[in-house]
Amino acid sequence: MKRRLVMVTQAHWRRGLILGLLTAVSFLLAACSLINKSPALGDTTELQGSATLICSAACAERGQCGSLSDGSQAVLGGSLGPTVAEHDRRFSSGSIVNIMESRMQTVELVAPTQPTAPFDLRFYRIQLLDQPDAWVAGWCLTENTP
Repeated sequence: MKRRLVMVTQAHWRRGLILGLLTAVSFLLAACSLINKSPALGDTTELQGSATLICSAACAERGQCGSLSDGSQAVLGGSLGPTVAEHDRRFSSGSIVNIMESRMQTVELVAPTQPTAPFDLRFYRIQLLDQPDAWVAGWCLTENTP
């Protein structure tokens, strides 16, 4: 009876090592993308309970937040109702707030150079500590993550 010897060449060994490393890196990247998933903003997901004020890119692009002279960021709100202009309240970005109510409101950009079609946006009536309630745009709120 003849014995069969299998000879593993250095090329086969390298190929197996490379495939193993690529598989491990792929699993690691997939796990990291699931762990580092960005929390949803309040314009796409209806938030309830508590949420965090955030000067997101969408919030800033629409003039609902900005940077203060000390480098901190503030989110703007309205005390009389949902608004995207004539704000009369300011909150620190990163503050955790209680959501008291949410409401869909039709918004239309009225600008002579770039008029847009009306669209619906969710606004939230929030409360921060002992301050009076105010309304902020859903672009500026994110869900709290555990």
